[in-house]
Amino acid sequence: MTELEMIQRAKIYMEKLAMGINPLDDSPVPEEELINNVRLSRCFAFSAQMLGRILQGDFTKQSIKKIPLDIPFEKRKYFKYSDEPIAASVIAQRINALSDVENMYQLAYSDIVTWLMEINLINSVLAPNGKANRFPTPQGMDIGITEESRMGQYGPYQVIVYNKNAQQFILDNLDAIIDIRNTRAIKGKTQWSAEEDQLLRSMYANNVPPTDIAKHLRRSYTSISKRASMLNLTIDLPQKQV
Repeated sequence: MTELEMIQRAKIYMEKLAMGINPLDDSPVPEEELINNVRLSRCFAFSAQMLGRILQGDFTKQSIKKIPLDIPFEKRKYFKYSDEPIAASVIAQRINALSDVENMYQLAYSDIVTWLMEINLINSVLAPNGKANRFPTPQGMDIGITEESRMGQYGPYQVIVYNKNAQQFILDNLDAIIDIRNTRAIKGKTQWSAEEDQLLRSMYANNVPPTDIAKHLRRSYTSISKRASMLNLTIDLPQKQV
């Protein structure tokens, strides 16, 4: 591997770590893991930005502009369906594999989950520890969205998985999911407008759950939480139901 290729790989790794994705297998890292710490995420994002500048300054004459994600219909038939239930990160990875355009935005598992939450196939509840616990709704289970228990560094955790029927449902509605990804790309991963900040403050002041704010602003729960922390916002957590 050349030095240029190593820098390119390092940049990709840093970008994924900043988004809370395991760069080795593209699986989502549980939110309680250390790499999802706000300060570390910022360091990863900064490192990726610096590596990008190195690549642009030393190896290219001009920066390569990213273009909106688009998966032509004729390529979607080559999606590799799994007979066994798989996670959204695996589905996103297989969708991205259908594109052969290097400078195209990539689909993230959070784009899939965000859309499924918008149409009420996945729900999210804010736990007392501030973590968003996601789970399939009855409608989601009807199309093949379920939960599996897996073992992580800090013990067992739940992950949402999708059977072959659910995978087909996602591919059938891929345009709506791609629209979410391209909307996020236009906004920028870290850029927040003054209007969005004002909306965030207003919704926090009215104790709107961060998961609902994420739906409204079309940003990930992690992004909402990080921005709220930067703005010194707090929200009253709902009492645990018994």
